[in-house]
Amino acid sequence: MADELILITGGTGYVGSACLLHALRAGYRIRVSIRADAQAQKLKSAPWALDYLSSIDFVTVEDMTKEGAFDSALQGVNYVLHLASPTPGPSAAEPFEDTVVRPAIDGTLSILKSAYQVPSIRKMVITSSVSLIVDQDLEKAYDETTITTLNPEPPYPSVHEAYHASKVRAFQAASSFLTSSPPHFPTVFLLPSFVLGPHPLATTPTHISSPACSTFVLLAPLIGPGIPFPIAGNTVHIDDVARIHIAVLKEEKARTNELIILDSGGVEWDGAKEIVRRRFTGEVEQGLLPCEGAAETKKYKVNSGKGRELFGNWKGWEEQVEDTVNQYLELVEQEKKK
Repeated sequence: MADELILITGGTGYVGSACLLHALRAGYRIRVSIRADAQAQKLKSAPWALDYLSSIDFVTVEDMTKEGAFDSALQGVNYVLHLASPTPGPSAAEPFEDTVVRPAIDGTLSILKSAYQVPSIRKMVITSSVSLIVDQDLEKAYDETTITTLNPEPPYPSVHEAYHASKVRAFQAASSFLTSSPPHFPTVFLLPSFVLGPHPLATTPTHISSPACSTFVLLAPLIGPGIPFPIAGNTVHIDDVARIHIAVLKEEKARTNELIILDSGGVEWDGAKEIVRRRFTGEVEQGLLPCEGAAETKKYKVNSGKGRELFGNWKGWEEQVEDTVNQYLELVEQEKKK
């Protein structure tokens, strides 16, 4: 794989950096698209990155929504992992159509159009979300065939609604484009649920306990007041998400417009407290993990059998909780020493 090059967008984010690290360990060369030099420095400063700097290069794409933005970045590339997309953090500003939804749509179409012109590309993977295949019916069984029929349009009542809309509408636009103009490479859509586990680039407790990171949903009831609205009880370990992003590159059964759900099964968010009280008794007694917040679970019936059949079993709920909490406590300890 030493001669195979992957372009990763969103490589300095939670999922993107985990995919990047997994790809490097698998022997790939990596090109990371960044908006500014500070993102490259952030990645280079990670302790694990030191062993791989010769296998990483960076290319600046200041505005990925512009047509042709990726033309030069994709030259010589064999595989594309497109993970860059606005996240529903507190920094997202209204109107959400302009700051969250349109960038997701236009960025996806931009990289697809550029990729059509690069004969060396063998496969593209686009990271979407399990929210693409669910709606509000909790009695319904969901899988890769139950793509939501909702067509969300502005105005959006919250940034979370806008994030859901961005995933749905970006997929609709990409799928339509791929169907009307089939590319020379297969394109696969991966649909992770709530991603939990260690963040490869986290340097402070806030990094993983703020709403900008999906681990916030797990940690908020353990260290704070909790979550004020119901949350879908579907989760997946970051290690599984990263390994499948890389494994799917060589999976011949994953064809164009293939959707694959990444989800380890339904969980009860409040159940994390019992796990933490049992496995982190001392930290609970010290008040580091008070476990006093509430988290209401929306129980969706999601079938992720296709992903399991292709890529093996998922890491379970207890391991997701334990790994996330362990990193949080390590970061708390590191911050005390500063």
